Amino acid sequence: MKLTIQILLFVISVFVLTGCGISQKSMILHKDTIIKESIKKNMIFKVDKVILKGDLPNPTLYMFTITDKDINQALIQNLKNFYQVDNDNSEYQIICEIDFTASEFTSLDKKVIMNATYKIYKNHKNLLKRDITSKYIAKVNIAESIAHTLAWGVSIPLNKTTDSFKNVELEKIGYPVDKSVTLTSSDGAERLKAAYAGAIRINFAKFLQELQKISFLNEQ
Repeated sequence: MKLTIQILLFVISVFVLTGCGISQKSMILHKDTIIKESIKKNMIFKVDKVILKGDLPNPTLYMFTITDKDINQALIQNLKNFYQVDNDNSEYQIICEIDFTASEFTSLDKKVIMNATYKIYKNHKNLLKRDITSKYIAKVNIAESIAHTLAWGVSIPLNKTTDSFKNVELEKIGYPVDKSVTLTSSDGAERLKAAYAGAIRINFAKFLQELQKISFLNEQ
């Protein structure tokens, strides 16, 4: 009985020390995700709600969770980085419905697919919707030392400004905000975190890029 209590306390302490959620920074997009000069500055958004379903991480196995609040905050922050967000004075409202599919617990490489439906309303009247799918695979490199792989982040500089970097490499690495965002690890839980965060970033990036294309949005 005493041993069981000790094990339980150890599991709880690990859960607390490792953090129970995905970090907000890991879901924030790189500044070159979209071209700021083409953004309609007078478009003001509000994120009404985020709805989650599908394969969400099991906290017992992986010691972390993902909640609708986590993704809601990340979506708001990413919108703020490129557009205006004002809950009290918004012309456009967004509802985001997300369905996750994750690889099996036994898989070394962790893959997460995110299918999201973004519903956009103008003054609370249905305007349009976009279905966006993203996928990210966080690979394990068992040939490297644990110390190296835990410290490994983005393998290429994030200060490039070439079209190739913006259009190809940023999506390849999941549009991380900077090199401090870890993309892989020797630890399975960290790989799964990286896979969820990468799928979320790519999905958000595609959504923001889609907003750029909708030139008529402000003319309805």
